[in-house]
Amino acid sequence: MLRATTNASALGAGVLTLAGGELQLANDTLLNFGRNTTVTGDARVTSDRLTAGAGVTHTLGTLSIGAQRLVVAGGANVSSGTAGITFGTTTFTAAPTFHIVNPTTGGTTLLTLGAVTNGGFGVTFTGNGNVAQTGIISGAGGVTFGVAGGDAFSGVATFNQINTFTGNTVVNSGTLVLSAGGAAGGVRGTITVNSGARLNLSATDSLGYNNDSTRVGTVNVVGGMVNNTVAGNQAYRTNFNLTGATMSSTGGGSYNFTTGFGITSLASTLTSTVSGNVVARDAGPMIFTTAQGATASGVDLLVSGVLSGNGITKAGAGTLHLSNTNTFTGVINLNGGILRAATAGINGGNTTNGIVFNGGTLQAATGGITTAKAITLTGLALLTRMAMPPRSLGTSLVQGSSPRPVRARSRLVARRTRTAAALPSPAAA
Repeated sequence: MLRATTNASALGAGVLTLAGGELQLANDTLLNFGRNTTVTGDARVTSDRLTAGAGVTHTLGTLSIGAQRLVVAGGANVSSGTAGITFGTTTFTAAPTFHIVNPTTGGTTLLTLGAVTNGGFGVTFTGNGNVAQTGIISGAGGVTFGVAGGDAFSGVATFNQINTFTGNTVVNSGTLVLSAGGAAGGVRGTITVNSGARLNLSATDSLGYNNDSTRVGTVNVVGGMVNNTVAGNQAYRTNFNLTGATMSSTGGGSYNFTTGFGITSLASTLTSTVSGNVVARDAGPMIFTTAQGATASGVDLLVSGVLSGNGITKAGAGTLHLSNTNTFTGVINLNGGILRAATAGINGGNTTNGIVFNGGTLQAATGGITTAKAITLTGLALLTRMAMPPRSLGTSLVQGSSPRPVRARSRLVARRTRTAAALPSPAAA
């Protein structure tokens, strides 16, 4: 163990090589040691104080690291605040692991990296401390937080740059905050958020919206959560794949989708939930695709936020439940599975849009469905109530004054337009 204290020249000059052991940087005020550092073996760097108190940040120079594990820790004299270790420009010569450990007596540890050139190598962050950046991450490598089945990451990593690395971003545990955004996203490519992990979108357009590779094209959320923490929009040209997952918006901003983009729920025993508001942008439609899972409620995807904008397409064999008072005015294309809603869920009072049955079932939720929307029949279609078997529907399609019953599994005449009478809920049956 080497302990450098009191003044910034304590480590001398030249390149500092960490081949193993522990380097302790200790002072009651911050010190900039300025030593360019090369890591050649698993090692530990500790930010400490001379006396007990709040943590301070100590700075080294550039960092070069390969396939080593560098532990960054808060020291024994840190009882509160932030114990920081900051590096400048960083180069990966292989795939490193940074393990950040909070002080044992209080406070947090923060690792800050300058501009990173990853050389095509991925980096992994583990531990309970936090991560920050002062420059972009570039290169073909990806970023992973926590190791599936191994060391977890339970801290918060904040990316405040428009990073250009093209590898995937995987959040196995902990929280990734994207606090920069715009036409290009804070990261790009594919983000995966696994069970128990969180992705916070903390700038408007954190995922980007360019029609090229500078945006996030896909977000896979497998038991994790994506949260829009600002009032601005997110997504637009991003597809979300949810498996027992949640999309929320504590900041009040909406998830926006242009034509052909949308939300897919994959088969799960847990219902995926979108509690943030959703906007179908431009000509539409945005797409909801639901695989059929084995959830207790029978609902595969619950959209409890307000759905506004243009039209939607419901595809897949699963069940989509629109539970809010929605204001979207475009056409509803029902291509498969079950679309469950009450009148307010399909904006039943608005007759400028219609419902096109290309297959699947429109199922009345509590309150029933009453609408004068034009209905176009192009394939197999069902109208059902939740509490009744699909072969006893208790409703009809009406042309003029002559009702025509719609029975389960009956093939409807292509491209005929009808007007739907009231479809009562179980309570009205």
